[in-house]
Amino acid sequence: EQLYAKSFASGKELTLNYHRQTLRFHVSQELFSSYQIDAGTRLLLKTVSDLAASDQVRKVLDLGCGYGPLGLALAKVQPQRLVHLVDRDALAVAFTRANAGLNDLNNAKAYGSLGYDDVPDNDFDLVLSNIPGKAGRPAIASILIDARHVLQPGGVTAVVVVPPLAAPVAEILDRPDVETVLREEGPEHVVFHYRFSERQNFDSDPTQANGDQTSPVFKDSAFERGVYDRGQMEVNYRGQKFNVLTACGLPEFDKLSHQSELILSGLQKVGGAHKPLNHALVFNPGQGKIPVALWNQLAPQKMTLVDRDLLSLRAVERNLLHNGCPREQFTLTHQPGLPLDDSPPPDLILGVLRDSEGPAAHAALMRQAAALLSAQGELLVSGASTTITRLEKTIKKEKLLTIKQRKRNRAKRLLILKAR
Repeated sequence: EQLYAKSFASGKELTLNYHRQTLRFHVSQELFSSYQIDAGTRLLLKTVSDLAASDQVRKVLDLGCGYGPLGLALAKVQPQRLVHLVDRDALAVAFTRANAGLNDLNNAKAYGSLGYDDVPDNDFDLVLSNIPGKAGRPAIASILIDARHVLQPGGVTAVVVVPPLAAPVAEILDRPDVETVLREEGPEHVVFHYRFSERQNFDSDPTQANGDQTSPVFKDSAFERGVYDRGQMEVNYRGQKFNVLTACGLPEFDKLSHQSELILSGLQKVGGAHKPLNHALVFNPGQGKIPVALWNQLAPQKMTLVDRDLLSLRAVERNLLHNGCPREQFTLTHQPGLPLDDSPPPDLILGVLRDSEGPAAHAALMRQAAALLSAQGELLVSGASTTITRLEKTIKKEKLLTIKQRKRNRAKRLLILKAR
């Protein structure tokens, strides 16, 4: 994971001075604020300065950690403090782990979580979050109010937002069980600190009070409660017809992209050569349309779904189950790159490239795929024409795979490759 993550490194190192400590960060252009430490992060750190210095703040959660400046700063100030840093992006987790090592921090624990859904502990003294500017209101409400389920009694949540989100945040926090203890406005950001009262319990909907005041809180995860739900979409492509449930924050919520159409057309071409299909691996599966089509068409004995984005993996799981694929037939892998220890070797690897990830990451992905494929295995990869053209040059130069077929759909291209 760390070796593959290095292909995303910008080569730039950022520094942060906090409480007479200097921290260093390796960054990636794929992660938020890779040019400099974000002004919102700096403002939030300033407002929690007293909490950062306090030895009573023994356990901290950094939600949506990016490459780790918030949580690692608090870990550096108090070495006896335990800090959990979580993000739905596995690349962020990989960079945070690397930056914890770069700063000799043994009291920082980084792992993947979709919001609070995968946080195992409920005894944090402080929750920190730099809330994304494009987060929808249901996700913002979950970040703000579901914090109560992971905090110690009397614990504090401190968040920073861009000014357009300040009014919605204030409205969400205007509830009888929330006490806002600080609101500070900077030139480009607004910070809120708040606590929860212990007099009332609320049910699993973070916006509604529980009338009888007695039932347990946090019955379901935010994903199960529909916080990320967008709607239902019908896929109808060359005789394949099925429905998927789409999630906010993922592409292809209303129609197939040209890249996915190319993958599905390529799947129909290679399918006959791989029946029965023992093992298929899908990278960057998005909403789950490609895995569902793969299941419907070839019913592989095993499917491995790998993605950086934990939301994508949750959406894929839901849509495979929704379309009749048994849970034991597939494995979800949350990491950047491909799982090199996977066994048996996949007979088929397919997926859509994220064009933003760049040539170094794409080349690293192809090297992994070439190492993974079975002797007669094939690889279907699609992306923008420029991306695929660069990739094709790398494949030929390094003799990674044999190019079997090329296909174009407007400004997008597909390569069908086979093991050498």
